[in-house]
Amino acid sequence: MLAADIGGTKANIALYDNHGGKGKAIFKEKFHSADFTSFISILKIFLEKYPTPVPGSICIGVAGPVKNGAVKLTNLNWLISVKQIVQKTGIKKVALINDLEATSYGLAALTPKDFKNIYSSEKLKTGNLVLIAPGTGLGISGLQEKERSYNIIASEGGHSEYAPRNNDDLLLYNYLKPKKKIVSWEHIVSGHGIENIYHFLRDVKKMQEPAWLLNEFKNSDKAAIISEQALHKKTAICQKTMKIFIQNFARIAASMALTFKATGGVYLCGGIPPKIIPLLNRYDFKKHFLTSDRMNDLLQEIPVNMVLNEETALLGAAYFGANGMG
Repeated sequence: MLAADIGGTKANIALYDNHGGKGKAIFKEKFHSADFTSFISILKIFLEKYPTPVPGSICIGVAGPVKNGAVKLTNLNWLISVKQIVQKTGIKKVALINDLEATSYGLAALTPKDFKNIYSSEKLKTGNLVLIAPGTGLGISGLQEKERSYNIIASEGGHSEYAPRNNDDLLLYNYLKPKKKIVSWEHIVSGHGIENIYHFLRDVKKMQEPAWLLNEFKNSDKAAIISEQALHKKTAICQKTMKIFIQNFARIAASMALTFKATGGVYLCGGIPPKIIPLLNRYDFKKHFLTSDRMNDLLQEIPVNMVLNEETALLGAAYFGANGMG
C-alpha cells in the first residue's frame, strides 16, 4: 500500500509491504510541497519511478480538515480528493485523514527511543492523550481512552482564537489583528507564527534587525534561521522571538491538556519541537505549562513527552491504510 504525509512544507510518500499486517517501507521519497502545483503531480512522479509493485490502496495524511473525501490544504493552495486520486491512478481503495489523526495512529508504531520526556508527573495516570504539533501550521488531536484502546479525535484546534494573557501578548494580538480576520493560535505557535512574532518585535518593539541576519533570510526558511540563532544565543531579537513562542506553545499545550483532560499525557510533535528542545528549558516551558490558576493540580499530574520520529504521520497513514480501511 502507498502512504503519504502532506503538509505545507514537505510531502513524504512511501510504498509499504503490509505482508502479515506489519508495514515495512519498500520505497520512500520526500518532496518539497511548494515546488509542485498539486499532490497528483507528486504522486505521478512517485508511481512512475516505482511502477511495481502496484499499491492496492492509498492512505494520505493531510494538513487540513477532510470533508466528504476531499480537503483544501490550510497552508498550501492544493485541493486533494479521493475521487481525483481514484480517477488518476485506477486504485479503488483511497482514504484521506487529517495529518494529526495520522500522527495519532503513528504512535502505535513507535518505540521508547522515539520519545523524550520533557516533564514527568509524580502521579502517573492512564487516560486521554493530546498531541500538539507546530510545524508550518499548528495541528492538534486528541486520543480518548476506551477500554484498552483509544478513539482518535481529529481537531482543528490550532485555528481557535488566540487569548492574550499579558500586555506584550495584547500588543502582539493588536499587531496581528489588522492583518488577520481572526487571530488564531496558529498565527503564533507555528513556523508562520515565529515569523509573526519576529516582525512584531521588529516593527512594534523596535528591536534591532542585523544586516547579516537579513542576508541569512534571503535563501532560507526564516523561522528555521530565527530558531537556530536563538539556540546559539545569537541576536536579541531571535532569542526574544523564541521566548515568546515557547511561552505560548506551553499555554496552548496546557489549554488542550485541560480541554481533553489528557491525564495520559501531552505529546509534542510536528516539525519544530524536536529541533528546539534546549529552548524548552531555557524559556521555562514547564513553568508556563503549569500556570493555570484553579487547574494547576490537574496539570501537575500530566506528563509531557516529545515525539522525536519525524515520520510518525507517515507511519500512521500506513497503519490506517493497513488496518482502518476495511
